[in-house]
Amino acid sequence: MITSILIPAHQEETTIGRCLSRLLMQAEPAEFHVIVAANGCTDNTAEVARTFPGVEVIELAEGSKIGAVNAARERASQGPHIYLDGDLAITTAAARALSAAVSEGPALAAIGRMDVDMSHASFAVRQFYKAWRFSPYFDHGKFGGVYALSVEGQARIGHLPRLTNDDEFVSRQFKREEIVFVPEASFTAMAPASFADLLKVRTRVQRGNRQLAARGAKAKGPGFKTFAARVLPRPHLWLGFGIFTIVNLLAVVKARKAKADAWERDDSSRRLRPGTV
Repeated sequence: MITSILIPAHQEETTIGRCLSRLLMQAEPAEFHVIVAANGCTDNTAEVARTFPGVEVIELAEGSKIGAVNAARERASQGPHIYLDGDLAITTAAARALSAAVSEGPALAAIGRMDVDMSHASFAVRQFYKAWRFSPYFDHGKFGGVYALSVEGQARIGHLPRLTNDDEFVSRQFKREEIVFVPEASFTAMAPASFADLLKVRTRVQRGNRQLAARGAKAKGPGFKTFAARVLPRPHLWLGFGIFTIVNLLAVVKARKAKADAWERDDSSRRLRPGTV
């Protein structure tokens, strides 16, 4: 069965070219069914995506990641699905590895390894990520940004509800033993440039988690206490852990005040930089 790769993209004209170039660089003809769901775009996201042969582009007036994913799923093939954010990039080999993981074994979902590019980040942001890497959240891979679902896994989640933290919603539909970590399927996320940009990202996460809690979806695995216990014997991480704590406390406050349909976005990580396209 052909693997469909679903790419929701909102105002991603500076990143979608890199995303598709790396993904298709070594792909065989018709190996993947790639669908770019350009949603609420007023830039050239759709036009850039159409320059890649074989890529199906759909345009949606509403700027909604959930709406884009659901629309792309309706066009997708009856096989494994890979969900890929338009501002990220994975190689052809990584896509194959994720697809194989949910095609050839019992796993319902597959996730890869996230690396963070901090080359343009401020000192405070770099310290945040240095500490965050020790969070138990990453013990079994990063569920978000890029993940694959088997046919059975797709049926499990059904039509995605209108939620901010869709990746976490999907993650909580599966038991840990139903998710396989594929370390060779790595991807790199660009860190926010400033403390203010980082706060936007964390506020969206906290608001999404509040929505999930309201639906009765409980978080999985160890949390903040385990994270703190890991940092305690590592003094070089204390500053980053303090910044992590402050950022998340501020994000909780801002999330409570945010509108239900808000979408706090870090545009600093999407600005065109040398070598990104």
